[in-house]
Amino acid sequence: MSDDELMVIEGDREIGTNLTDKIDKLKLETCECSHDKNCETVNECINLRIQQEDDPPRVRPGRPICWRRIWSSCFPLGLCFEFKRLIRLALPITVTSLFTFTFGPVSIAFCGHLGKTELATIGLSMAVFNMAGIIVVTGLLTACDTIFAQTYGSKTRNKISMQMKKALTLITICCIPCCALYISVEGLLLLLGQNPMVAKLTASYLLRLIPALLFYSWGQVFTRYVQSQNHVYAPLIFTVLTNGVNALLHYIFLFQLRMGINGSAMAQAVAYLFQDISFLLYIKFSRTIVKFNTENSIEFLRNWSGWFRLAIPGVIMVSLDGTLFELGGILAGSIGERELAVQTVLITLDTVSYTLFPHGFGTATGIRVGQYLGGQVPLGPRSTLSVALLVIWILEPFYFMITVLLRWHIPLIFSRDSDVIEMAANLIPLTAIFQILDGAHGICTGVLRGAGLQHVGCAINFLSLYLVGVPIILCLVFLAEMSIQGIWIGLIAGSSVQITVLLLVCFRMNWNKQAELTKKRLHAEELRNEISMNVTEETDVSPTYSRRSSSASEEEVKVTKTPETNDYDGSRRKSVPDYFVNSTTCSLFRNRMLVLTSLLFILAASILCRTLLNLSDYFGPFCFYKNGTYFQLSHLNNIENCTIFYS
Repeated sequence: MSDDELMVIEGDREIGTNLTDKIDKLKLETCECSHDKNCETVNECINLRIQQEDDPPRVRPGRPICWRRIWSSCFPLGLCFEFKRLIRLALPITVTSLFTFTFGPVSIAFCGHLGKTELATIGLSMAVFNMAGIIVVTGLLTACDTIFAQTYGSKTRNKISMQMKKALTLITICCIPCCALYISVEGLLLLLGQNPMVAKLTASYLLRLIPALLFYSWGQVFTRYVQSQNHVYAPLIFTVLTNGVNALLHYIFLFQLRMGINGSAMAQAVAYLFQDISFLLYIKFSRTIVKFNTENSIEFLRNWSGWFRLAIPGVIMVSLDGTLFELGGILAGSIGERELAVQTVLITLDTVSYTLFPHGFGTATGIRVGQYLGGQVPLGPRSTLSVALLVIWILEPFYFMITVLLRWHIPLIFSRDSDVIEMAANLIPLTAIFQILDGAHGICTGVLRGAGLQHVGCAINFLSLYLVGVPIILCLVFLAEMSIQGIWIGLIAGSSVQITVLLLVCFRMNWNKQAELTKKRLHAEELRNEISMNVTEETDVSPTYSRRSSSASEEEVKVTKTPETNDYDGSRRKSVPDYFVNSTTCSLFRNRMLVLTSLLFILAASILCRTLLNLSDYFGPFCFYKNGTYFQLSHLNNIENCTIFYS
């Protein structure tokens, strides 16, 4: 064969290769455009990317191949592919989180205009409401972050409505102990040495906040339900409208109807109820949201233990972070009044910073990771993690520079005291360093929530923050006498260890194994029913999927399903007596009713304590002077120029 003929053949091969690449690229772009319309198209799109990566790369001579390997390892699905989808989720979620955070400050701002006592009452009430309500609910709902996203990403996405029923049921039950605390909180506050008048007003305020806690909890379930299905603008709109309703009702109840501080609690309850109704109407009339399953099924009563295995570590993980900041406030208060004011400014600034960037991107990252694992795409989480960290590490330095440049102006929002402003301005660069670390923390914890590894985050938070950070804080504050600066240096030290461990865990995680664990979690209820009722013979229960690993010996697992019955091949169903099924159902109801009855007993005991116990018999009356000072009376003789107050 002549040289000319060889050149023609090689040219045809090159043209064919280029044509194939263009066709694959066109298919890939078509998949990306229809991402939100069809989940199967997304899987085809991702499988096409995997096939392209499996082909040996054609590298030009002289180009270093190591950088291509690092790039493909960090972004296996491509940077732009994941960046567009992550930003599409993260930006609306960030704004939604920011407006959700403003509920408390709006109430404090309105009640602060009523008087000094009302301001102290609303401050103490919101602290109790956050620590024994909002944080508990947020921690419990980390289970929804995992289950909703993984269920929606799987082939059984219709079961997400059943998962929402289960979440609503369990979160309502878990609110019962919080309500019991609100009912009998006055005696606890008096034991802690709080002002008796403020304690009484706080107890009355928290009693009227019980509906707000329930409505808030349900609204957060609806928010996660909708966001996990890639609908992020509806929660944003509803949250903005709810904030407007909250502010409007505060103005009407407090300044027009003169309802006092209790009107604030009623305003919050009505605003949260408005949010719940908005979500229910949206879910009912939206064409793309998975609708409620109206069938009379008790499936949502099963496998509560699996939900709590995710929720309880989530509560601990969230509580550990919040409690550490409360500890910093207590230490600052023990140093002096100025230090406490400065610490309050810095904590508020850090909370806004965390809500603005890390929380929103972390939530979006968790949704993407959960959907990938539910869809059995183990390459997806690594790509999402890398893109999210890249974005947050680009944004945080700009935020650092803006914060440092405005460090003398930011404290003016909170105080006019020159000493407070000077100390806060000097410490803001230190807190900005902590906020950069906090950005990676938000992303990594989002990954852990999406993968259902809340227990790992709980352990890392405890070991790094409380075994490393707290001892350093105590040494710097009390031994080195570094005041608030020592608190933030200790926080940075503990957070550095925390972020290092989290990054190692996330980047070295076996995502193939996590995808398999997700598959088992999604089918846990079916497996439990088959084993307990002995309905089917022992079969393999893994759905069809293929795994790609760096190991050359990675095998491909394939299992087929029967489309007519949606059962696995080889399973032969046996007839089960009706009495056996009925007895199993009765046993399930009995166990659930025992749990509910025990919690209702706690609630009833709290109501009886509030109704029957006279706290004045235990704490005695108090004598209040006009300057605000008070003391506990042992007898009522020789009392002048004071007002007697009974608890």
